[in-house]
Amino acid sequence: MALAVLLFYVGKRFPVLQRVLQAAGYAGTFAVGVLYVYSFTSLPAAALLFIIAKTQNIWMAGTIATLGAVVGDLVLFGLFRSAKRFSDDHESRLEPYAGWWKGIEARVPFGWQPVALMALVLTFLVLPLPNEFADFLLARIRKVRTGVVFVISYVGNGVGLYAIVWLARLG
Repeated sequence: MALAVLLFYVGKRFPVLQRVLQAAGYAGTFAVGVLYVYSFTSLPAAALLFIIAKTQNIWMAGTIATLGAVVGDLVLFGLFRSAKRFSDDHESRLEPYAGWWKGIEARVPFGWQPVALMALVLTFLVLPLPNEFADFLLARIRKVRTGVVFVISYVGNGVGLYAIVWLARLG
């Protein structure tokens, strides 16, 4: 969080940095969208998008940043899904770390588990929080296909990124 505030402050104080970010155009917006989903870069990416979006078309900036975030989410989902296949073979070794998941399943009625899971996933996607946890949860569901992850990621990240773009225009 402090890094995001510092980056925003530096971006506001140094017009050279603003010009570099604005000169990157929509390619820079796409890159910021990709960085929006990863742990250490989610808040700085939100601050960079706030700076970049002041000079771009609101709809284009939001859409392109969202597509970048979807690409980042699909990469994470693919990594978790492939790692999950490996971890299924070694379930006993991972058992001590899976206790939190079983605790959630025990407290939430079976019929409400998909709803609770999607609410948790969308919370992580909408807010400028690292999306790794949301992608991990989606990868744990065996029935979720890549196309469904694309739609969930586009909607969740889109709400958050469009909010940042609109706030940049108002600010």
